[in-house]
This record gives sequence, C-alpha cells and structure tokens, in this order.
Amino acid sequence: MRRFQIGVLIAALVFGSLATNFGQLSGASTTDKTCVPSALHLGYNKMRSGAGNVNLFFLIRNKSSEACSLRGYPRATFLGPNEARLSVSQTNSANSDGNDLGGLRPGLAVFTVLLAASNGVASFTIYGHDMPRGNSLNGCVNTRTMLTELPGIAGTYTIFLAPKSEGFDTWCGGVTMHPIVPGRTGVDPPNKLL
Repeated sequence: MRRFQIGVLIAALVFGSLATNFGQLSGASTTDKTCVPSALHLGYNKMRSGAGNVNLFFLIRNKSSEACSLRGYPRATFLGPNEARLSVSQTNSANSDGNDLGGLRPGLAVFTVLLAASNGVASFTIYGHDMPRGNSLNGCVNTRTMLTELPGIAGTYTIFLAPKSEGFDTWCGGVTMHPIVPGRTGVDPPNKLL
C-alpha cells in the first residue's frame, strides 16, 4: 500500500509539473506584443450609407509571421486638394446607434484585439454625415484620402476612401471613431448584414 501511495505521489508531481509547464507555455502568448507598423496593412473595405448617414469600414491585416495585438481607437486626418489637412472634429464612441453601424454592443468595454500571424484580421468603422444641414455647405469637407494612426503605433497609414462609384466624398460635421474589433465587420459582435 505504501508503494502505491508513493507511486501516486510521484505521478501527481510529474503530471502537475507537466501541466504547470504547459500552462506557462500557453500563457506566454503573443497577445501582449503590440503590432509594429511594418507588420500591418490598413485599407478601405466598404461603405454603408443612407439618408445622409455614412459608415466607412476599414480592415487591418497582419502581414507578419507573429501574432500581435491592438487596443483602442484609431485617429484620422482627412486630406483635401494639394494634400491640405481638413478640419474635421472627431469623437470616440464604443457603442453605436440606429444609423451608426460600427462599434461594440452596449455595455461592452474596449478590449485588446489579437491579430493572428499571417493574415489575421481586425477592423474599425468611422461614422458621419455626408449631407449638409439646411442649405449651407458650411462645415462640409470634400475628401478622398485619409491619414490614419492606429493606437499605440508610431506613424500613419494613407488610405484612399470609398471609390467615387460608391458616391462618397464629403463629410458634413464631425465623425465618430469606433474602436478596433476582431474580424472583418467593424462590429462586435459581428453583424452578418455588413
């Protein structure tokens, strides 16, 4: 009986040690590694609009052989003729409303998003209006190009916005920036209608 108890004790120590080592290996994931600019490709994905409301969707793709993470809100600078920087106010919002399709479900806090190695994808949306209020074009800017900064990453990415065939080239008033979310839809949980 004593030999049996010693055998059980040794087996428990060996398996416990293996489990601890396995847990340390799996816990040492790359989720804490912030993405570097050269690892990412950022581009326009699609637009959903109607009744003056515009939702632009953007994809972030990890081109590197290592997983990395992003967390937070992108920043955008819109360019006009001769690459002049246009004045467009921006607010950050985790959640959306009925016309604003991007962001997180109500009550969900911004979280870290893991981009898997070799083509892992994340996304974000920008919401705004493309029709002036009243008859004045005051407060509207024409743009086809956007410089984007991703949170925690130095440098900017140049993005050419929705093709003219989609009919978008104007922001009237400010825009709402939504946080980076996993997947392609710019929404968490994903919306299959997008």
